[in-house]
Amino acid sequence: MTDQAHARAVRRQAMVRLGLFFVVIFAVAIAVIVGGIIDVKPKALQEEIRSTGPLAPLVYVVFSGILGALFVPGPVMAIAGGLLFGPWVGIPLGLLSAALTAVVCREISARLGRNAAEDLAGATLGQLTAWLDRYGLVAVIAFRLLPAMPDAPLNYAAGLTRLKAWQIGVGTLIGSIPRTLGWGLVGASAGGGSNWLAVAGGALIVAADAGGALIAILAARYLGISPRALIRRMRGQPAEHAASPWRGQPDPGASPTIAPMRIAIDGPAGAGKSTVARLVAANLGFTYLDTGAMYRCAALASLRGLPPGDVDVDFDAEGAVYLGGEDVSLLIRTPEVSSLASQVAAEPDVRAGLVARQRELMSQGDWVAEGRDIGTVVAPDAELKIFLDADPLERAQRRADQLGADVQEILAQQQERDERDRTRQTSPLMAADDAVRLDTTGMSIDQVVAKIAELAKSRGAAA
Repeated sequence: MTDQAHARAVRRQAMVRLGLFFVVIFAVAIAVIVGGIIDVKPKALQEEIRSTGPLAPLVYVVFSGILGALFVPGPVMAIAGGLLFGPWVGIPLGLLSAALTAVVCREISARLGRNAAEDLAGATLGQLTAWLDRYGLVAVIAFRLLPAMPDAPLNYAAGLTRLKAWQIGVGTLIGSIPRTLGWGLVGASAGGGSNWLAVAGGALIVAADAGGALIAILAARYLGISPRALIRRMRGQPAEHAASPWRGQPDPGASPTIAPMRIAIDGPAGAGKSTVARLVAANLGFTYLDTGAMYRCAALASLRGLPPGDVDVDFDAEGAVYLGGEDVSLLIRTPEVSSLASQVAAEPDVRAGLVARQRELMSQGDWVAEGRDIGTVVAPDAELKIFLDADPLERAQRRADQLGADVQEILAQQQERDERDRTRQTSPLMAADDAVRLDTTGMSIDQVVAKIAELAKSRGAAA
């Protein structure tokens, strides 16, 4: 979804919400003016509701589930539940309606497909679907706990994943407890309950938001991005791009650029190239060029039935990777994509197009690029060339920890991939003659980054 399409979808969604809000206000106003249609006195209204038996709670759950699918905010329904039924009945009903909304949206999304789901949600759902596929029920619960997280993107994203209906329903039920409890108590207070219910509800809402913010900070650290970028991706919003989509901004706290320089980092899968290159770039104030992500995007495009040689790849200032406007930062890190990436990279037409673009980018300014042939093919005249390697089992363990996969399965795929990379006719994996070989077995990331930064500074001083 492009930025313009996203803006149109957001405006459309806002108009729907605003329209529903005024419809409800208008209906209540008419009922009050005409008189006798509804009794707006909370206690009397609750007595009328109790006299209907199980019918009123059933109608509330069904209608609130439908209204939730139409983007009526969850807190509104939670307040209504507390006001109409009191805290002991209204809060459980609010949780059931939230779960029903999630299941309804999931089913709609599963049947209509990605484009329709993104139009309905007013959001890009690529990153959310990746997280939901990877972390399942835990992701649903965590997202529900986060502050300022709208329901629609998560609900509709669930229909594009392997999540079952019960998983999105149960996850929503559990994750919605703190805020539904808080807003339900506020509604119960408005319905004639003690003022202390409102105080307790407000305190619970604040505590839930504070706890959710802490979860967001910890999750962002785990994923290696900023909390703001994490929230934007979860909300399905387009990323904030740097002034140039192909050039990030230097880290404000980085040391000054020492001299125009290109650092080429090559090595096999699992050697730590991506992490090291990103941190070296931040340390020196250079721009990070993730060439491996470009080939992974080509592989993902191939899996989707698209021509891999004609991919629209983009990066943002936070390091997210986009394919045709969709955030695929996690989707391109799956074992299936990783295995296909080296096969796609062996296709001459694909490599020719991507290599030409990489050379064009690195022709000006300071760059840190990583891949499998940066120092031998893409930038053979780079000022500093590094070939990272590590023990095969340690490399496999790193990737298994990153993906949450079985280490033996990763090791088997890695061995097959290494053999294919080293024996392919086009740009086989090998160290440049003048490359500095660096075995990272047993080394920490900080040690590797410090070593390369030291080499870069010495080369820059020599120049």
